[in-house]
Amino acid sequence: MRANPLPMFLRQTLALTWAQMRAWCATPHHALLSITLAVSYLVIINQSFVVQLTKRVVMGVYTKDIDVGQRLRDELTGKGMAVVAYATVAEGRHALSNGVLASFIEVYTTNAERAVVAFGGRNPLMDREISSVLFGMTSRIADQADPLRQLVVEDNSYTPDRMRAFITASLAPFLLLSLVVINCGNVQVLAVEDKTLFAFLLTPASRWTLILARLLSGSVLSWLVFLIAYAICAPLIGLPAPARPVLWCAVTVLQLLSSGAFYFFMALVIRRYIPFSHFGLISVTLLTFAGGAITPMEVMPHWERVLACMTPALYAIRSMRAALLGFVPVQANDLVMLTLWGTVSAMLAYLRLCRTTLS
Repeated sequence: MRANPLPMFLRQTLALTWAQMRAWCATPHHALLSITLAVSYLVIINQSFVVQLTKRVVMGVYTKDIDVGQRLRDELTGKGMAVVAYATVAEGRHALSNGVLASFIEVYTTNAERAVVAFGGRNPLMDREISSVLFGMTSRIADQADPLRQLVVEDNSYTPDRMRAFITASLAPFLLLSLVVINCGNVQVLAVEDKTLFAFLLTPASRWTLILARLLSGSVLSWLVFLIAYAICAPLIGLPAPARPVLWCAVTVLQLLSSGAFYFFMALVIRRYIPFSHFGLISVTLLTFAGGAITPMEVMPHWERVLACMTPALYAIRSMRAALLGFVPVQANDLVMLTLWGTVSAMLAYLRLCRTTLS
């Protein structure tokens, strides 16, 4: 009678599982990277999707009814927001269009009995949170003065199409980062490991030539993959067409070159495929949320705002949103910061490459 092979199979599986777990614990950098990634991901992603209204969120109010204006101020400040009263509608609308205000409320209690709630329309998650506060409050306060006959809502961006466009513009820079990690960073690490880099260093070409060639090849390949993927997905899931196509292409190329220089430098520092892959995964994940891809800067905690300003992700996100969505102009300082980031990374890569040996 043949013995049942199942017990032996289970014992061998458990023994090998325990051996693999002990091997994992015996390599501290694997354990440290895993724990760091898990903690960072949970902390930052929870901060990113929670929009808590604070005094950095400024609301504009216009009404000729002093009592209604005071009630609006009391309710809004009670919710933690800052309030600015405007003498004319034109002044409030101008502040809203310039990004000074998150929302502007107009309450007319003479004859028309009408309230207008105008949103900034720049961040759907912000508009969603503000609308949950404003609609009932505005109607209730206006009704206490005179029965409200009409509530007008303008430019609330929390709609499916606007939300899809906003998320696309916010996450596109991190797709570019991921492509650069593959086509610039990983390729360079493999060139170090298989000694291909040493063969290039023996050629008459200068170090700067090697750096530029690597950046151009990786960026061009990443850019083509990005455009092909965007063209395929646009009709399938309704991705938005760029509002400023030429500027959008220029912004994507600048982001690829600047991030490519950084990951090229890090590949020269790390020099091993698996550790570099870990670094690429952790850095892209952290930058996605720490750079303000989802959470508006106005509601970020102070430490997160400082962190965002220290990363290129913030400037990449803002320039991508401006070029793709077209609601605001591309800020020159964002392009300067991305260029500076890429230039410094390229210089560090040059210094590192001059010291690179076979060892």
